[in-house]
Amino acid sequence: MSEHPEELLPWYANDTLAGEERARVERHLAGCAYCRAELALLQAMRREVKALDAAAPPGELARARLLKEARRSRPPRARWMPVALAASLALVVIQAAVLVSLLPRDDRYAPLGGETAPGVIVQVRFAPEATEREMRAVLGAVNGTIVEGPGALGVYRVRLAAIPPEDGERIAAAIETLRAAAPVVTHVEREP
Repeated sequence: MSEHPEELLPWYANDTLAGEERARVERHLAGCAYCRAELALLQAMRREVKALDAAAPPGELARARLLKEARRSRPPRARWMPVALAASLALVVIQAAVLVSLLPRDDRYAPLGGETAPGVIVQVRFAPEATEREMRAVLGAVNGTIVEGPGALGVYRVRLAAIPPEDGERIAAAIETLRAAAPVVTHVEREP
C-alpha cells in the first residue's frame, strides 16, 4: 500500500474503524513507520482529551477570577466618542443644508399667501379633472406662478410676474392665452 491512509487513522485511533478498512489500515501500519508515529500521536491526544473530560469543572473562585481578568483586559471606553458622534451629525446637517440650497427651484410656484414679488394677479379656476402636468403647462405659457389657492370655490390666485401692471395689452394677451386652454381652465379674471 503506497498511499498513507491518513483520513482513516483517527477512526482507527478511536477504535471505531471496522471490517475491510480496519484490516487495510493494520496491514499498512505493519510496514509504515510514519503512519505508526501518526497513530501514536492521535492516541496520545485521545488520552489527553479523555483526561480533560474527567477533570472537575472550575469552582466559583476560578470563575470569579476569570471574569475579573476578562473585565480588566477590556479596553477603556473612549471619552472622545460622543464628541466625534456630535461632530459627525453636525457635518451631515450642514451637508444636507448645502445640498438643498443647490437644488434647482421651480419659480412657477411661490409660497402660498406671499405677494412680495411684483406682477399682475389673476384668478384662475382649473377643471377638477385637470392634471398637475396640464396646470404647469398652462402656467408656463404665461409665466404664471400660483401664489394662493385653491380657495373654497377652487379658485387659484396666479401672479403674472413678467408683465408690469401698466401693460394692459400684454395682460389681456395672457388672459386670452389662459382662456384658450379651455379644457384645463374654466375661468380667468384679473383682480382689481
